[in-house]
Amino acid sequence: MLCCIMVSNVLCGMLYLNITSFYPLFTIDNYGENISVAMIAFAMCSFELSGFIFSPVHAATISKMGRKNAILIGISILLSTNTVMGFLSFVDPSKWKLFFGLSIAIRFV
Repeated sequence: MLCCIMVSNVLCGMLYLNITSFYPLFTIDNYGENISVAMIAFAMCSFELSGFIFSPVHAATISKMGRKNAILIGISILLSTNTVMGFLSFVDPSKWKLFFGLSIAIRFV
């Protein structure tokens, strides 16, 4: 269990730092005239916002699914959403609203 928690912490930190290193620069380079720095900050903070909102739900349901299963499901969801976040680079710069909306939704998940 300890190893699973340690791997979870390392993966979550690594994936979060991976996103924060390229997302603001990529957004400014490709969508800079339409997406402001405040919008970028809101998209980046949506991950923490979802954690704040759904922590009570998680605490109520973790005993039903088990801690190890909850960690493995969480890591799987985190890996898949960060992969999808990478695919956002294929969104055309003229569709900046779609890019911004999807980036908020993906980071929220």
